[in-house]
Amino acid sequence: MMEPPLAGGGIGGHPEDGAAYATLLNTVESLQADLQQTITTCHGLREANAQLNREHEATKAELARQREKVSANRGELIRASKAKIEADRHTELLVSKWKVQLDERTRELEELQGKLVPQDLDMLRIQVQEELEAPHQQKIADLEAQARSFQQMFFNVRRELERSKTEFEQFSGYEAAARRNDGERAAAEARSLRARIAELESGQGAGSLAEAEANGRRLEGKVVGLEVANRELRAECDALRKDGERAAADVADALAAKAKAGAAGVEELAGLRSAVAALERDLADALRSKEALARSVDDGKRQVAALADDAAAAARAEEKRAKAHRSRVDELESRVLELTRDLDAARQDAARDEESFRRRLEALESDASTAKRAAFEARVECDSTVAAARSECQALVASLEERVVVQDLDKTDRDKKRRAEDAARLDETRKLEAQLKVAAANAARLEADAERGLKPKLLQLADDKAKVEGERDGLQRKLDVLVGAQDAALKARDDADRAAGELAAAKKALADLERDAADLKADKERMREAHAMALGELKNQVANDKLNVAAAIRAETENIRRQAEEQLRRERKRAATYKEKCLAAHEREKRATATLKTVSRNQAADRVDAMTTLGAPAGN
Repeated sequence: MMEPPLAGGGIGGHPEDGAAYATLLNTVESLQADLQQTITTCHGLREANAQLNREHEATKAELARQREKVSANRGELIRASKAKIEADRHTELLVSKWKVQLDERTRELEELQGKLVPQDLDMLRIQVQEELEAPHQQKIADLEAQARSFQQMFFNVRRELERSKTEFEQFSGYEAAARRNDGERAAAEARSLRARIAELESGQGAGSLAEAEANGRRLEGKVVGLEVANRELRAECDALRKDGERAAADVADALAAKAKAGAAGVEELAGLRSAVAALERDLADALRSKEALARSVDDGKRQVAALADDAAAAARAEEKRAKAHRSRVDELESRVLELTRDLDAARQDAARDEESFRRRLEALESDASTAKRAAFEARVECDSTVAAARSECQALVASLEERVVVQDLDKTDRDKKRRAEDAARLDETRKLEAQLKVAAANAARLEADAERGLKPKLLQLADDKAKVEGERDGLQRKLDVLVGAQDAALKARDDADRAAGELAAAKKALADLERDAADLKADKERMREAHAMALGELKNQVANDKLNVAAAIRAETENIRRQAEEQLRRERKRAATYKEKCLAAHEREKRATATLKTVSRNQAADRVDAMTTLGAPAGN
């Protein structure tokens, strides 16, 4: 029970215990921080270990692949070494074989040379001379053509120099005229200034002197500006003169270089001609040495003939190949022309097809709109017809049903009445038959009475008989009326049956109309689907054709656009060059004009100053 207070009192009462507790707390916190840091480090090391494991696995896989590549390369190297050894061996065998063949041919040639006659030797010498002279003649022709080209270049440069000189003379004349004009303007200004000076000299007021001094100072400023502009113009003239001298030096250097090149070409041509002469001399010496060895040619003739035949056969084969190649080239060129024509025709056909497709599409669209309008009108008409027929049939059915109901009611009433009347007639007939029987009995009795001599009663009975016969006639007439009524009822029943048949026919006609309307609607839907399908196919085809034609047009347009841009770029560059030249010439002209004006004004100012200076002592 006392431990918590003791603990609290120990901590709160003893400072050493509080310090120890704080130290323990700090230690625990530091240990927790170290633990957290250790855990973080552990997690980091685990991730690094996992990364290293993955890298180790990847390295192992890469090492396995590299080992496989090394094995494959080693096998390839071994195979290449073996192939190289085999190729070297084969090459050595071929070289030895060709060496043997060369030795044999050399011996055969020496034997042939020993057997050649002088005439064949002359022919061989001429042939060898032609074979040796041909490349030298070609080289000489090339050098002469090069010399002519250098000469043409020299002439072109000379013409360019003459043109430049002419332009420079024209520019010099233009500048001289401009300077003369500027001089005249300066002289006019000087005259005006002299007049002004005269006016100033004639004036004796202080205001005139002050104004003259202000004008003098202003003219001094102008003189300074004109001197600066004059120096700039002189510097520019010096620069232009140096540029002209440099251009002339460049032209002279170019002409000298071309002249040196032409001289070098001539020297090379002379050297080649001397080399040709030396070769001809060597050839003559060789032929003379061969003439001493040429004696017999029988076997050599046969071999030469065989070689000539082989050469002729080879020449014919080469000619055939050349002809075949030329024919193939001609075929290809004709094929290219044909393809070009086909391409142009295809483009024209594509354009025509596009136009026809467009017209056909427009026609189909108009037909489609017309068909849609006709279908809509037909559908409206069909719907109105069906509605009218349905309403008419409904009215007819209603009227027929009403008639049938009325006829049934009438028939029922008539049947009831007829049956009642028949029953009444039967009753009356029975009564009448009973009365007839009674009357017959009475008549028999009366006859018997008459026979017994009762004439008055017989007459009365005759009257009664006449009455009974009249009543029987009336009953017969009533019976005829009842039979007519029965016939009318049968006729009415026939009319009702006929009306029912007409109602069935009307219902059947209505069903036929509805079926026709459904068939018409189905046909219309099929026509719409077929038209939509045909229109879709036509649109797809037109779209594909448009895409192809558009691609070809885009390609041609792009090519034309590139050419136009290139030409426009060149023209712009040329225009910019001309513009720069014109601006430079204009600037030079402006600077020269300004310089001349400055010089003239300076001269005028100097004269004004001189005259002012001369006039000042006189005034004093």
